[in-house]
Amino acid sequence: MPALALWTLCGAVAFAVALRLWSEERRLVLLLLASPAALIAILSGQFALFAAAILLAVLRWREERPVLAGALVGLLLVKPQLALLLPILFLASRNWRAFAAAAVSSLALAALVALLWGPDIWRIYVQTGIANQSLVLSDPDHLAGPFMPTLFMNLRVAGVPVPVASAFQVALALLAALLVWLRFRHRPAAGDLSANLLFLACAVSATPYMLSYDTLALATMAVFLLVAGQGRILPILLFLLPLLQLVAGMAGLPGPALVPIVAALLSGSGKKFHLVN
Repeated sequence: MPALALWTLCGAVAFAVALRLWSEERRLVLLLLASPAALIAILSGQFALFAAAILLAVLRWREERPVLAGALVGLLLVKPQLALLLPILFLASRNWRAFAAAAVSSLALAALVALLWGPDIWRIYVQTGIANQSLVLSDPDHLAGPFMPTLFMNLRVAGVPVPVASAFQVALALLAALLVWLRFRHRPAAGDLSANLLFLACAVSATPYMLSYDTLALATMAVFLLVAGQGRILPILLFLLPLLQLVAGMAGLPGPALVPIVAALLSGSGKKFHLVN
């Protein structure tokens, strides 16, 4: 228990520090630590608070401190699905220094892991870790559905066969990647809330393997939009996405996974305010 308490405290501090990069409003820290995504992360002792802190710092520093932002991406090696679209963001915005720093830090951490635990650790990961993730996605016991707000899992919960669900997920991932490319080739400012919301929403949509607690960065950006008066309904739905998925998943109903991509499509329209009036 002391170890878990210390882990949770460190995660909460890291998350609070990342939030300070965006806002000095202390009440937002308490609100977001009480969000559904954060509570699930805290109760399950997950890495999500650290992951959200990293994502928020990368998005905030990507123009001002590109090398540092890129170096932080390597820390997401333990959660590669969260960083899936970051290379596209860096390439689209012609942020070569961030892209190079991300590549170097990722390779350096991979090499460090191999040095500490031997190169076989990566073979074991490929053979065992990925196989275990595939088992989770197949969800033979129908346990993961309520906790994974992805299109693939939404369709699996509804009884759609794996090949069909996979095809729809691939199509959605390609759409998400395209939206990120189209928006960030215009190099929006690091503080552009709608552009950052688009990226985080697409990041959630692009992968079949995303648990509810990993939507914390997206929930954070949704709250920033609410505070700035940029939309109401969609930011609230994004904030409550883990609860929506829990209820829908337990009922065997698809649907919550479409909320992020709808938010991304509306944000990608180029309107900076009022995602939903």
